[in-house]
Amino acid sequence: MKTSKSAVTLSVIIPVYKVSGFIRKCLNSILNQDFRDFELIIVDDCSPDDSIDLALRILKEKGFHTFKILKHEVNRGLSAARQTGLEAATGTYILNIDSDDFIEPGMFSIMIDKALNDKSDVVICDFFKTYETKRELIRCSDSYVTLTEKVQIQSYLFEVLSSKKPVAVWNKMVKRDIFISNNICFLEECTDDLCVMPKVIYYSKIVSFIGKPLINYVQYNSNSISYSKKHLISIYKACCNVLSFFEDKETNRLVKPIKVYRAKALRRLLLHKDFTNIDLKTIEVDDVLMDICKGARYEEKLHYHLLMLFKAKQKKLPFSILKRIISRVG
Repeated sequence: MKTSKSAVTLSVIIPVYKVSGFIRKCLNSILNQDFRDFELIIVDDCSPDDSIDLALRILKEKGFHTFKILKHEVNRGLSAARQTGLEAATGTYILNIDSDDFIEPGMFSIMIDKALNDKSDVVICDFFKTYETKRELIRCSDSYVTLTEKVQIQSYLFEVLSSKKPVAVWNKMVKRDIFISNNICFLEECTDDLCVMPKVIYYSKIVSFIGKPLINYVQYNSNSISYSKKHLISIYKACCNVLSFFEDKETNRLVKPIKVYRAKALRRLLLHKDFTNIDLKTIEVDDVLMDICKGARYEEKLHYHLLMLFKAKQKKLPFSILKRIISRVG
């Protein structure tokens, strides 16, 4: 990834795919911000609806001109869209926002002020999980703290990898140089939050928190892929990628929670209604399930032995029956 001189303070990257019912609220929340020194990078991931036409109409209505619209020739997924946006970005800081989410007034100015005052590599805010009739506040920190010691940052990273703190990309503003200097990329085959953010945090020297919810993580988009088989496979691959990264860094304390995360991801995948024995052949099951087998719970060991039985007798034990068994005992 090549470096370039920053032209604006902030680059806001928005991947777009089938969000015609959400894009107006998302863009209005961005274009109504009081902080104006930002560029908007919209990545059209070959969206089949009128999302991009709507976006152009909104930009024209608002008279906003500091934007780029980049188009993929084929649908490549969220991670690829974010990478396309990152490569086109010129800002000192990067903020990824999903096009079905929306942000709170003042988000940009609050996060930029914190970054400039603390000289932060990453600024992290609280957020709302937003449903159709209610909102749930998700805290990422107890206050407006700033982490400057390596041991503090690694302790926070341990919490992220242990699923005690959100790994999400979209509530974290990151200095672009962290991506460039450490060659961190959004990989097309992996879910980007887990594959990217632990590496970003690992290389950061100053991590700041804002104890205020500044973004709404929308929970009512029926086009979301969060529960699809493809997404779960992507999570599993991200686990493998980040595990390899930290094993190379010899950070043993951080390796264990990733292995647990990977084992849980595989279990969810195995129980998915669309997962088949053909999918199973593409995954290194034995090593991962050893992590599950190490657990003391009876169910964990039973899952392992049933799966080993399946691998030994694939022709004799239908995969659908196996899934029914392990879903009942798990």
